[in-house]
Amino acid sequence: MDLCDSVLSTLLYFDYFKYPLKLHEVHQFLGKKTSIEQVKKHLQLLLDLHIVYTHNQYYALSADIQQWVEKREQNFTLSQKYWTKANKYSRFIGKFPYVRAVFISGSLSKNNTDTNGDIDYFIVTKNNRLWVCRTLLVLFKKMFLLNSKKYFCVNYFVSEDYLTIPDENRFVAMELFTMRLMYQEQDLRTKILQNNSWAVNLLPNYDLNHYHYRQLAKKRR
Repeated sequence: MDLCDSVLSTLLYFDYFKYPLKLHEVHQFLGKKTSIEQVKKHLQLLLDLHIVYTHNQYYALSADIQQWVEKREQNFTLSQKYWTKANKYSRFIGKFPYVRAVFISGSLSKNNTDTNGDIDYFIVTKNNRLWVCRTLLVLFKKMFLLNSKKYFCVNYFVSEDYLTIPDENRFVAMELFTMRLMYQEQDLRTKILQNNSWAVNLLPNYDLNHYHYRQLAKKRR
């Protein structure tokens, strides 16, 4: 696949979610190793051919890009309000027995939560305690939050002794790279990445020093 095809494939993937990308994001989520200068060059070529559209430094394949940009910026503003809830509940989840780490995944991790969105938590548990931990959290949600998932969607659990994600695809790779660390007892983020090294092959340009990797994780004392 040449670089133009890879750029088109990346934009097409995000067009499905009506999520326009900035230049550095096209580069980060590209499935081909290259420089950001080369990505910019090929984007300009596709713009000249009227295959790609741009608005306010965003890119997409759809002529509806202006509406998508406005929606993305609205979602960014709304997401900042969700982060207040996410911080509160992440600290709370971190106090449950057998919880070793808490991450935010899904739309909020990308600052793209809309009015119908919820907060998705990716939770690492102690060895051999995954189902006990999950049961405790689900029971709390049902009994005290009336089963509401809006701010408490505990939808993915892994055990610290098995951090490998079985589904090796672009969607999972993006979730692994963009999930936000909220709480951990040890450097489990690094261990997760080490156990899922296949993701680097799918997104070879992703910067592991990106801000997603500089979160205010609080260690339990």
